[in-house]
Amino acid sequence: MGKRFGWMVVGLMLSFMLVFTASAQAKVIRLKAITAWPVAYPSVDKFKEWVAKVNEKGKGKIEINIVGGPEATPMPEQIGALKRGVFDVLLTAAGYYMGTIPEAEAFGLSRLSPTEERKSGFSDLMVEVHKKHGLMYVGRGMGLVPLGVLCTNIKIDRPQQLKGQKIRTVIIYDAFMRELGAVPVTIPVPEIYTSLERGVVDGFVQPLAGGFTRLGFHEVVKYIVNHYFYQIPTVVLANEKSWSKLPDDSRKLLMDLIKEIEETTVAYYRDIHDKELKKAQELGVKLIEFSPEDAKWFVETAYRVGWENLSKKAPEYAPKLRQMSTK
Repeated sequence: MGKRFGWMVVGLMLSFMLVFTASAQAKVIRLKAITAWPVAYPSVDKFKEWVAKVNEKGKGKIEINIVGGPEATPMPEQIGALKRGVFDVLLTAAGYYMGTIPEAEAFGLSRLSPTEERKSGFSDLMVEVHKKHGLMYVGRGMGLVPLGVLCTNIKIDRPQQLKGQKIRTVIIYDAFMRELGAVPVTIPVPEIYTSLERGVVDGFVQPLAGGFTRLGFHEVVKYIVNHYFYQIPTVVLANEKSWSKLPDDSRKLLMDLIKEIEETTVAYYRDIHDKELKKAQELGVKLIEFSPEDAKWFVETAYRVGWENLSKKAPEYAPKLRQMSTK
C-alpha cells in the first residue's frame, strides 16, 4: 500500500511538471519575421543580430523566427501581408512601400543618425504616421550610410552629362534622376547585373553596403560617382495589432535592443561601404570626381528635389519630418 501510494505521488508530481512545462511553453510569444532581401545579404546582418539578442534575452517569454526573404513572400507583397497579419515583423526599405506610406521617403532624406532621430522626435512622428496604416515603426535596419551611389558605364565629367542615360532606380530617387534628365528604369536587384550586361540600362543607383562586389557588379560597371546622396532607408516594421498585444516588458525589450543595435549599425555598414569601394577600385572600377561646385550642386539638388517631391505627396508631415531630420 505504501509503495502504491508512493508511485501515485510520483505520478502526480510528474503530471504536474508536464502540465507546468507545457503551460510555460505556451506562454512564449512567437513572432514570425520576413526580410525584403535574401537572409544571406549584408543588408540583413544587423536585423539578424537584433533577432538573436531578442531570442537570447527574451528566452522563455518572446522569440522571433525569420521565416525567409522574398522567396517566401515576394517583396511587392510583403507590406500588404504584414498589414494583414500573415507575419508580425518585416525588415524592408522605405522605397519598397512609399506608395502606401509616402512619408517613408523621409527615412532616406534624413541627415541624422538613428540615435539623433530618436532625440529629435523624428522617430516618434514616424510611429504616428505608420500607426495610421496599421503598422508599427520599430527602428532602423541601417541608417546614415550612403544610399545614393551612382554607378555608370558612361564616363562623365559633370552631373549634367547624365541627361538621357537609362538609370536603374527605385522610387526614392526617381524624381532626382528626372531632374538630371536621366531616364529612371525600375528593375529588381537580382536583375541589375544582366540588365547592365545587356545594355538595358547604362547604370544604376545602389548602396555599396548592400554588397557591390559580392553581387558581382564590378564585372559590369566601369565607374562609380564618388559623391553620395540620401541614406539607406532600411527599417524594421511590425504589425500594429501584433505589437499592441505584446506585454509591456516584451515591447520594452524589443525597443531597448533595437536602440542598442542602432548605435552600432552606422559604423558597421559604413565600414562595408568603404571596403566595397576600395575593393571595387582594386578590381578595375574607376571613381568619378566632380569639381567642388558640381559636387555640391549634385548633392544639394538631390535633397532639394527629394523634399519638394515629398512635400507634394505628404504636405501634413513632410515639413515636420524635414525640420526634425536636418542638422
